[in-house]
Amino acid sequence: MNVRNQKEMKAVTLSFPLDRALRDYAALKARVGEVLIAGRKRIEKEFMLMRYHAGFLINEHIRLNSDRSAYGAKAVLKLGEDFDIDYTELTRYAQLARAYPIVGRGQQLRFSLNWKCYRKLMIIKDDKQRWEMTLRAEKNEWNFEEVEAKVQYAIGKEEDEKQPPRLQDLVDVLEKNNVKVLEAQQTFGRFGNLAENLFDRVRAFPFALNVLLPFLVIFGYLDSVSSPQEGSGLLLVGRKT
Repeated sequence: MNVRNQKEMKAVTLSFPLDRALRDYAALKARVGEVLIAGRKRIEKEFMLMRYHAGFLINEHIRLNSDRSAYGAKAVLKLGEDFDIDYTELTRYAQLARAYPIVGRGQQLRFSLNWKCYRKLMIIKDDKQRWEMTLRAEKNEWNFEEVEAKVQYAIGKEEDEKQPPRLQDLVDVLEKNNVKVLEAQQTFGRFGNLAENLFDRVRAFPFALNVLLPFLVIFGYLDSVSSPQEGSGLLLVGRKT
């Protein structure tokens, strides 16, 4: 054995100090478990860095070729063929790099979670909320079940906030009373209070719907039910058939 090999063996031995407790199998099992867990974490982190850097390079290449129509998909498909990696997986790498840009930011990921966790966190649309939750997940070492629950709660809360609560209550009351709500693609900001006033009346006197039917025209701000544009929307309400 040459000098270099002797030094390497000595370094390995010092990295894993041995003692007489290893004569016991339980001690061996515990120590091997520690080594395997630590090794897997290092491997997973390297894989995450690989995914992120690959995605970053893909995004930059597509940006530099933005003048070429539909080039991005073709480039990713060709990469998949050249490296025998699924097109969907490469696309996720690019999404990961877009979801967590590091240029110009003072924060950086630890990449201490597994790939499944980051894929779930990426679906949060709000940049600030996505960053905050991801950093918390890394700090607290959340498992996938915890990440999934937190993300689903955040998404559900985000959906609820798209529509003012009182108007959502109005829609619910109308639906329960056999009323059909139809979407319209117009905006009428000056009629914003009419829906609120109508809600108060309908909630207090549900039977009034029989008078208002078969058609009601309600103007109000409905972000998720009406037009995609921001502002007030027009709802046409009629009896269900």
